[in-house]
Amino acid sequence: MEKEDQLFNAISELIKNRNQYAKQALSGFWYKITEIIRTKSQNENRIEHLSDNLFGYYFNVEVLEEFKRLLRYYLPMNTRSVESHINWYRDCGMMTLIKMKSKVILK
Repeated sequence: MEKEDQLFNAISELIKNRNQYAKQALSGFWYKITEIIRTKSQNENRIEHLSDNLFGYYFNVEVLEEFKRLLRYYLPMNTRSVESHINWYRDCGMMTLIKMKSKVILK
């Protein structure tokens, strides 16, 4: 049992560190998304690039909220791309994973 406990503790620490890193990245994402919305940017390359970067933090519920905020803004510009991004999350099973992790990890 001791090895299992050590493994569990090591994994828990990795998850905690990963979430701390995501929270640090969140302020940068928030600023970039806010700037896109504030300036009414139509730069689809910039929006898609930012959306792709957000995907790398799928495990963090707060980043997911920013992802959704960006996609809501982008929807009238490019419905197909937004649908593609949403399906990308769903196909990877990330929505379920996020809900499970948020209840356990982000408390």
